[in-house]
Amino acid sequence: MDKRALFLVGILGAAPAALNAADAPAKFVAEAAARVIYDSNVFLQDGGPLLAGATTSAPAREGAWVTSTAAGVAWIGRAGDAGKLELGYRAEVFRFDGLATENHDDHRVRAALAGARGAATWDVAVSELWTNGAHLAPLYNVVGGGPAIGGEPVRARRSQSIFKGSARLTVKQTGGWWRAMAAGLAQDFHTGFASGCASYVDRAEYSAGAEFARELRPGLAWVIGARAGRQEQKDRPPTVALNSTNDLVRVLAGVEGRLSPQWKIDLRAGPDFRRFTAAQPAALGRSRVPPYVEAAIAWTPDAADTVSLSGLHRLWPASSGRGVYEDSTWELGWKHAFDQVWALRAAQKFADADNHRDAYPGTKAWHDQILTTTCAAEYRWSKHVVLDAAIAREAGEGLLPNTPGRAYTRVLCSLGATGSW
Repeated sequence: MDKRALFLVGILGAAPAALNAADAPAKFVAEAAARVIYDSNVFLQDGGPLLAGATTSAPAREGAWVTSTAAGVAWIGRAGDAGKLELGYRAEVFRFDGLATENHDDHRVRAALAGARGAATWDVAVSELWTNGAHLAPLYNVVGGGPAIGGEPVRARRSQSIFKGSARLTVKQTGGWWRAMAAGLAQDFHTGFASGCASYVDRAEYSAGAEFARELRPGLAWVIGARAGRQEQKDRPPTVALNSTNDLVRVLAGVEGRLSPQWKIDLRAGPDFRRFTAAQPAALGRSRVPPYVEAAIAWTPDAADTVSLSGLHRLWPASSGRGVYEDSTWELGWKHAFDQVWALRAAQKFADADNHRDAYPGTKAWHDQILTTTCAAEYRWSKHVVLDAAIAREAGEGLLPNTPGRAYTRVLCSLGATGSW
C-alpha cells in the first residue's frame, strides 16, 4: 500500500476519535446504485487498415451490454474547531457481457474538511481511486494510432490508482482578500508493456501558490496570483531517460464572484512558464510558455434553471509517455427542474488535444478532437430513491492526415437507480 493510501486509511481510522472529541452529532449516509448500459463502441474504433503484418484485439464498432452495481458510505460530523469533516468510501463493479478483458472494479476513498474562524475560511479535500482491471491495454495497430486523446474510457478500465488533493485558506481583508492554496494529482498505472499495446506511463502535477484580490464591489473581485510546481512523467520502457518532466510557474489574473444575482464567475488566465529537465530531447527546447486558462461560469435565470460553462486549457503530460500536449476541455450544461420530482439535464462537451509542437523527433504528431452530447432525465421516485435515464453520443477524430485509427463514434444508453439513506 503506497503512502497516499496509508494517509487516507489513517484519516478513516482516526474518524471516530475526531468526531467523538468534537462532542457534536455525526451521521452516516449510505448509498446503493445499479445501472444497465449499452455501449455501441467499447474499444473506440471505427475501423481502418492495420499496419503491415499486425493484428488487433480491439475490433471496430464492438458493442456490449454493461452492468454496474455500487455501494458506498459516508460519515459526516465535526472535527472540533477545524470544521466539518466528511469521510467516504464507495465501490463500483462493472461487468461487460462477452468482453471479460473490460471488467473492472473501482474503489474510491475520500476525505474533506471545511471550516471558518473569524475572517478565515478553509477547505481541504483528498481522494484516491483504485481501479482493479486488466493489466494490459488492447492491441490497436491501426494506421494512425489508437483512439483520439488516448482513448480515455478504455484507459480508465485498466489497473491504476489516481490521487487528487487540494487545500485552500482564504482570509478576508478590508476591500479584498488573500488566499494560499496547494493542489496535486498523480496517476499511477499498474499496466504492463507489450508490443502493439496502448502503453501507459505514470504522470503527476503538484503546485502551490497564493492569490490577492481587490473588490470591484461587494461580492466581486479582480484577482492576481502565482503558482509554482512540477509536472512529472515517467520514462516509457525500454528504460531510456526520455520524458517531459518539467518545473512550472503560472502567473494568473482573473475575476471571481457574482456579476449579478443570477451570474457567478470564477476565471483565471495567464502565461505558464515551463522549464524541462535534461530528459527531454534538446531539439524541442527546454523552455516553453503556453497559455493557461481555467473557468467556471454559472447563470441561474430562475429557480428551475441553471446554465453552466466550465473550461480548462493547460500543457499536460501524455499518458503514452515521451511528450506533453496542449489539452483543452470545455463543457456547456443546462439543468431544468420541472418540479420536485422531474428534472432534465443536457450537456455539450468539447475536447481538443494537440502535440504537434511537442512531438518527439522520430514520432508521429497528433491533433485530436472529441465532441460529446448528453441528455438525461431524473425522476425522484421517493424520498430515498432516484431513477435516471441518459443517452450520450461521443465522436472523436484525428485532424492530421492518415490517422483513421483515431476516429470513432460511440453511443451510450443507460438506465439506473440510486438510493441514499
